Amino acid sequence: MEEEWIWGRGQEVIEHSKNNYLAYLLASTGNPESEGQIIYLTGNPYDKNSKLSNKLTLDKLEVKKKQVMMSVDFNVPMKNNQITNNQRIKAAVPSIKFCLDCGAKSVVLMIHLGQTDGVPRPDKYFLEPVVEELKSLIGKDVLFLKNCVVLEVENACANPAPGTVRLLENLCFHVEEEEKGKYASGNKIKAEPAKIDAFQVSVSKLGYVYVNDAFGTAHRAHSSMVGVNPPESWWIFDEE
Repeated sequence: MEEEWIWGRGQEVIEHSKNNYLAYLLASTGNPESEGQIIYLTGNPYDKNSKLSNKLTLDKLEVKKKQVMMSVDFNVPMKNNQITNNQRIKAAVPSIKFCLDCGAKSVVLMIHLGQTDGVPRPDKYFLEPVVEELKSLIGKDVLFLKNCVVLEVENACANPAPGTVRLLENLCFHVEEEEKGKYASGNKIKAEPAKIDAFQVSVSKLGYVYVNDAFGTAHRAHSSMVGVNPPESWWIFDEE
């Protein structure tokens, strides 16, 4: 392992393939107040020979009485604001239900939909249809928060009723999520570093445990994936 990976306390290399192609380090944050674990990844998480899914599965997590923030792949096709194939939403339902069944205080879902180029596109990529579909699939109410990085959202997620599910508006409406984009005119946008930091700090406040269940976008350096910094973070690739 390279030196930059050796930090914190209680390190354990759980997989290390040839040529450093894959390396996974399980480490404690060393913070006695949080006692969280973080999985650090280098290389390609798609390697079909990886044993990661056998070692880092959702059933190994302790989520009881904790608020879970979860990245899910709900990038579903739509026509006239109607979902034409709900398979990606259905695929995430077991993970959501598992957290709730295990006593999670709440689950906050973070989603990308479409190519918005870092600007709001509520005419085409609004998540209201996704909310309604998810309600029917999990059999309970889903609170739709029509933003993701404002104080009102932080307050709404600060002390949720037990067992609640919240879904944030499309993170791609914010240029800070992918750090660049473009306006309808074609002019390019580049997010300011200070605003990217503020975005990541705000998103990190929405949960105690972060779970990445969005396999399809796990290779991308999006703020909601690589920039979140709650006490506990996990990558979950159960089915891939």
